[in-house]
Amino acid sequence: MKAKTRNIFGAALLAAAALMLVIGTFQTTGFAAEPTKVTVKSKRGDVEFNHATHQRDIKCEKCHHNFKGADRSKPKCSDCHKAKADGDTPDSKTAYHNSCQKCHKAEKKGKPDTKAPTACNDCHKK
Repeated sequence: MKAKTRNIFGAALLAAAALMLVIGTFQTTGFAAEPTKVTVKSKRGDVEFNHATHQRDIKCEKCHHNFKGADRSKPKCSDCHKAKADGDTPDSKTAYHNSCQKCHKAEKKGKPDTKAPTACNDCHKK
């Protein structure tokens, strides 16, 4: 390989690596500093939710249904879902159970050996 061709190839390879680094950083950090773990307070026992694990395989909009494109202005469930239902907005308990349990049960149905918890005490720790 001629020196000029090697230099062009090397520069292209370096540029591709830099681009992958930028894209990877953006995908990891997202639009705002997302928490790695989230603790959901509950009378039955607090639920430790590993946000980072879920981010690897699930699009944000799956849980954060209020996201519209790049608008990340209301990322927390509790911004809309309060202790008591308000009109058409379900209370926080119903919202979490509808979202988390449905997804975990579907996951378990497709992959019986999954670690997705489905029983009350699997999530609620005292």
